[in-house]
Amino acid sequence: MDTHQENPPGRRATAAGRSAAAALLAVSVLWLWSALAAIANHAFRYPAFDQYRFYPKYLDLDFPASALQLENGHRPIVPALVHIAEIHLTAADQGLQILLGVGLALLTAAGIALPAWRQRRSALAGAAAVLMTVLAIFWLANARMLMHGSELLNVYLVSAATVLALACVQAASQARPVAWMALAGLLATAATFSFGAGMACFPALLLLAALRRLPARAFVLPALMFALVAVVYLAQLPGNDGVRSSISIQPLANLRLLLQWLASPWFHAWLGFAEPGFFSWNPGGTAIERMLGGSAQGVANVLGGGWIAFAGVAIGSAGLAAYGAMVLGALRRPLAITRRRSMGIGLSTFALAVGALVCVARLPAFEAVPLQVMADRYLPWVCLFWLGLGLGFGGAPLPRSGGWRPWVTPVGVLLLLACLWPSHVGWAGWSAAVHRIVQQSAVAAQLGIWDPHRFPRTEDAGRAEVERSLVLMRERRVAMFAEPAYGLVADNWRAPRGDAFVPAVAHAAVVRRFHDEHGQREVAAIEGWVSRIEHRPRHPVLVVVDAQGAIRGLAKFSFIGPAKAALRLNVPAKRGFDGYVVDPRPGEALRVLVLDPHTRQVLAQVPFAPGG
Repeated sequence: MDTHQENPPGRRATAAGRSAAAALLAVSVLWLWSALAAIANHAFRYPAFDQYRFYPKYLDLDFPASALQLENGHRPIVPALVHIAEIHLTAADQGLQILLGVGLALLTAAGIALPAWRQRRSALAGAAAVLMTVLAIFWLANARMLMHGSELLNVYLVSAATVLALACVQAASQARPVAWMALAGLLATAATFSFGAGMACFPALLLLAALRRLPARAFVLPALMFALVAVVYLAQLPGNDGVRSSISIQPLANLRLLLQWLASPWFHAWLGFAEPGFFSWNPGGTAIERMLGGSAQGVANVLGGGWIAFAGVAIGSAGLAAYGAMVLGALRRPLAITRRRSMGIGLSTFALAVGALVCVARLPAFEAVPLQVMADRYLPWVCLFWLGLGLGFGGAPLPRSGGWRPWVTPVGVLLLLACLWPSHVGWAGWSAAVHRIVQQSAVAAQLGIWDPHRFPRTEDAGRAEVERSLVLMRERRVAMFAEPAYGLVADNWRAPRGDAFVPAVAHAAVVRRFHDEHGQREVAAIEGWVSRIEHRPRHPVLVVVDAQGAIRGLAKFSFIGPAKAALRLNVPAKRGFDGYVVDPRPGEALRVLVLDPHTRQVLAQVPFAPGG
């Protein structure tokens, strides 16, 4: 029997495509799982960065004024409602923000990937679109937004609302256009009052509606909403002078910055590894890192001085030209716009409009510090631009289905994954390091210590703003002041007499000493780690006591363990801790006690001497 007749080339190609699609979907799941595990391990559990500027209004103003104030030129009214609810429901433990933010990020990804999968021309093309989506949204170069509860909520409220609004436009092209477009306008309004970037949702849905040839009556309600929202945003709410004064329109300068802004992911993933590098944490040890660093350095050497600006403008121009070609193609063949291509056009339009808003509102800041136009806080929006291009062009029909052509997009996505992997790992390390800092800042606050190395610097929040927030949090017993550890300090708790279990690995040592300006006292920062403790609760309390059982300091579990990888596929119990000892004395014997937070029972102890 002729085996070639039993397994013709077309069937073998189909089987290979299905196997490759399954592999791409498996990679998508692993990438997503690594990002979710990083969030579970390293998300910031206490106020961080500019939250210290925002909490006073939540705690000191009456509702609804507390939800209407300006924040960094934005009007995050919808997130503010979550923050206020979290204060009342869970004492501002950051959990509600993180949980909702992750859910919204997943909703964003699902809203993009599922339509692309359903309208796939092949399993291979659909799987490539899914992987592309997961890479763009859960790349850990977006770690500042994914780990910080406030940023997580702001950004992914906007992205989820935008994706749903674009889906409404698609539905409006099939039935009840006025109703669906009204719903899209409401979603865009919610996006606008979640974060300033949300206003860009309106031009995206209106352009997509025009490309879909919706009837004129369908545009009326969203256009009126857009006009009303702009007036309220710019002129009616508190702080409107600050919003309008930040606008600086200089067309050529705005365009140049927009092009550099569009190029930022390519710098974070590749060109930023040239010397002097964007990232001090890049070890350059693996083959991929050496290839990225070597090729980036080659580009820098060829372009010479000012290469960053030149490369940024060139990459941004290529992206803008591709966007123009995608929109023109849709204009010429409106009936060929699939859901996948509709979403791609909508996402790229939205991101481009965000970039225009940013480069108009932040022009003076970018001229003062040029590299800020490529800051990581803008990456979620720029990634949506390039994802939109990938969906738009990756979903275009091919001249023929056989040969090598169906493999172009999947292979390109895998190459992109390889380029993103080093920065994905590196930003996981950044997340772990900042998580430790935030944990330590909570301990310092509980002890009334001012540690300038652990609280935000001026660019995020000034010292007066941080101290004001801490006073209000302490008065209201929220955030770190709602915890059992602070209750021990407030109650002047003393440890019971007697020894306790010492784990097999039990280490603690002083790593830094400084003078605390608040209490005019000497303070020692400590770190340590312990091995497994039987019946350890989820959030044990660590307290430092002296020989008489008096509290001399506190600590928190803050890292997985010495030399442990930050990027992992599990959520282990943290073994490493950081804390402080107040007024350490030469030669004295201290103990770090591990307590049950509810019963205050001593579960284990780590003896140590702070030294001279």
